[in-house]
Amino acid sequence: MTNRSWRGAAIAASLAALTITGCDSCEPPPTPPQPVAQEGRLPRPPEVGAKPLTPLVAEPSCVVVATADIDEGPAPLKVQLSAEGMCTDAEGEYEWTFGDDTPPFRGPTVSHTYAKAGSYTAMVKLVDPEHHVEDTDEAPIAVAQP
Repeated sequence: MTNRSWRGAAIAASLAALTITGCDSCEPPPTPPQPVAQEGRLPRPPEVGAKPLTPLVAEPSCVVVATADIDEGPAPLKVQLSAEGMCTDAEGEYEWTFGDDTPPFRGPTVSHTYAKAGSYTAMVKLVDPEHHVEDTDEAPIAVAQP
């Protein structure tokens, strides 16, 4: 046999052996497993006869903050009072009392004159009358002798 024919026979034998035994690197890789669906975090359905679920809803509420342009001085002391606030479920109504036996005033801003010396507390109340909720805040006022 010539050198060339010997090589041809060796190649043919190698190809035959390769075809019979197969090639690990020639086969496609195995298919990876598919992800398994996981149960979500939603609540389980209610049991038969159980009370139905109700959504959480915030209760109606109000919040108010009172400020005074001046909080001390000689009588007669004129004070500008203002309130900022809100109610969650309604417009809300403001009512001021001044701590000096004068009638209350309605509205977010008011001017009030303290005629006599003394320590007073101006108070604002923000009310949601429909939902029966309210909040209050105070502004201390010190009135000195003239």
